[in-house]
Amino acid sequence: MKKILFGLFGILSTMAFAGDFDREEAILTSELYKNFPVLEQNKRINVEEIEVDIEHDKAVEVDVEFAVGSEVNTANYDEYAKKISNEINKAISSNLGNGYKLIKLELDTSGIKNDKRTYRY
Repeated sequence: MKKILFGLFGILSTMAFAGDFDREEAILTSELYKNFPVLEQNKRINVEEIEVDIEHDKAVEVDVEFAVGSEVNTANYDEYAKKISNEINKAISSNLGNGYKLIKLELDTSGIKNDKRTYRY
């Protein structure tokens, strides 16, 4: 009986913490779509998807997937990451406040060049 009660308690606590930051994730995703930086002048670079995940310790992880047909230069990933992370940090400070911190940015061009790069902060 104790094992059953302990198992139910574990399941209920997991459910209680799931989705704690759904609102914040939606706000940050929306801001990034609205204010996505220009990565290269005179290049057509379109974003397919931006996925934001906020962990229980307010650590922010962002995955950016570029759309097929985008003129992405994989040699410029470091420059792209710097511009995107600056915009993410601005959006975090202006919309979410203190305590949130970008820890991971993943740039994905799998639909274009089968390449992916992850940056950790």
